[in-house]
Amino acid sequence: MGGLITGGASIWAQKVTHRGTYQREREARRDAFQVKRFEIERDALLELQDALAFHIRGILHVDQGLPMSNDIEITRLDLVDTVTKMWLLHTRLLDDEARKLCLQYLKRYRTYADARNAAQANGNELPEDALEPLWEAFRNAQAAIGRSLRQDPFGSERSQVDTT
Repeated sequence: MGGLITGGASIWAQKVTHRGTYQREREARRDAFQVKRFEIERDALLELQDALAFHIRGILHVDQGLPMSNDIEITRLDLVDTVTKMWLLHTRLLDDEARKLCLQYLKRYRTYADARNAAQANGNELPEDALEPLWEAFRNAQAAIGRSLRQDPFGSERSQVDTT
């Protein structure tokens, strides 16, 4: 009888130990997942920040004739490629505000491009303030990206992973 009790206690102790080990391994996997997820977002934020800056400078170069640094030549196709890149990058963001403001920039660019194309088709000049809404959206998106980059990813609600 004593052997049966000892054997049962031994099995119960192994089960408790196994459950604790399983829980620690699960938490370690979740932590590794969070770290990787925030690395991906950080890379996307940095790339998006550069793409936004390149895009707005490209607009000034292509549409306004302002020179680019290092005599880089940018075409409308480069601007289209950059818009495509920004669309893809903004979908990787976990920060809702940064994602929303980057999307707002892209929408305002579409409005600006439509106005530019209509003015060119009619032989008109763009109004002087045509770029102002786009500049505002650019500043807002860059500020949101900067705030997101400065956030402690593990000290925010974004770090809460639904593991159910």
